[in-house]
Amino acid sequence: MKAIVLKETGSVLNFQLIEVPDPEPDTHEVRIRVLAAGFNPADYKMRLGQVPSGDGLNILGGEVSGAIDAVGESVDQFSTG
Repeated sequence: MKAIVLKETGSVLNFQLIEVPDPEPDTHEVRIRVLAAGFNPADYKMRLGQVPSGDGLNILGGEVSGAIDAVGESVDQFSTG
């Protein structure tokens, strides 16, 4: 999948579009094929180094819209599609 990441904080020129492996949903999780994503104030503050990501990669765009394309084995309220 494609992800917009920051390798280091600072300028908007530090944004990079990279390929990362598709995550597999855990037992109680769903995976969403993202069709649209937005940047919010937390993303802006992460870019400036004011909010740590905790994952070491700083994947941005937590506001998403899309379709569920995989579900964990214990998920029963949602299905793919």
